[in-house]
Amino acid sequence: MTLYKNTVLDASDVRDYFKRTAASFDDLYGADQQAKSPFDRLFRKAMYWRFELTLDALCDGKGKNYLDVGCGSGRHATLLAERGAHVTGVDFSDEMLTLAKGYANSCKVGNQVDFQFGQFMEWASNKTGKFNAAYALGVFDYVDKPVEMLTEMSRLAEQVIVSWPTPSFPRSHLRKWRYEKAGCPVYFYKQDQVEEIHKKSGLEIKRLHTLGGAGFWTLAEKSQLEAK
Repeated sequence: MTLYKNTVLDASDVRDYFKRTAASFDDLYGADQQAKSPFDRLFRKAMYWRFELTLDALCDGKGKNYLDVGCGSGRHATLLAERGAHVTGVDFSDEMLTLAKGYANSCKVGNQVDFQFGQFMEWASNKTGKFNAAYALGVFDYVDKPVEMLTEMSRLAEQVIVSWPTPSFPRSHLRKWRYEKAGCPVYFYKQDQVEEIHKKSGLEIKRLHTLGGAGFWTLAEKSQLEAK
């Protein structure tokens, strides 16, 4: 993993980046997403794969409570709410949350989603409720203490879903260059690192999918030793 001296998903440069790019980031999930530029079709295909894998894994959402960590513009939360789930979304970008609330209301599921402002680790510190599942897509890309964050997610949820970007040439090099120009750190993980992070977090990977050469998608649960 590339190392930066930042706190868990709380560095000001990460927050500032998403404040500046909220609208353009949300546009990647629009209805015409597959007709985007050649760059998007080639380098952001993994975003759509992880999106579909998560919706498929959580499709039976009626009566379920889900936690969307780094919910961004609320696309995932809204689609799951349309399938009957109640979703709590947490994000530290006011701009993203404004988009999320507007999108949920436009889809008439505003009463099934609860978007809350906060840095996840601080927000979670006084929470004791249990969610059926917690997911973080495109979030661990910016987390320098993944074990701590994954552990906290598993404390709050029965299942944990995460996407992990990989250090693949030239994709990761180009991304690192672009993000560094924008003043935002980014991290990459190899499969053995992903497995070790889950192990240290007391989680057992139940499903692992490769996202082309761009990353991994994992669904994990408490390991049997941790559950006892």
